Amino acid sequence: FPYDENIEYLRTQLEEERSRNEKLRKLIHNARVDQKSFGEKYKEKENILKQSLAMTENALNAEINQMKAELNDYQAHIDTGNRLKKTATANELSEASISVKDGKSKNNPKREMKNKPRANKKRKKSVKK
Repeated sequence: FPYDENIEYLRTQLEEERSRNEKLRKLIHNARVDQKSFGEKYKEKENILKQSLAMTENALNAEINQMKAELNDYQAHIDTGNRLKKTATANELSEASISVKDGKSKNNPKREMKNKPRANKKRKKSVKK
């Protein structure tokens, strides 16, 4: 009897261990499947985010380039405006008047009188000794 009971006990233990082993195998298999599935989903989401970031970056770069072009246009417009301010327009030239201030012209009568010798002015003669 004791031998038969012992063998029967060992057989039930062995069956229980086999059952636990099978459950562990299933758990491990399920864990690996879940891990693989998670890794694939993670890579997929990562690729989607990379594409989204690339699209956003391209859109922002295009917007920056457009703004740079607009800035160049505005700067050219301002430069042209400044150059035009420096030059007189035809209308301004037709409306302009020229005036001469006293003492500034070569044709000033006062200056002419100052430089001409006068007839009634006595000159001192230098005496040689």
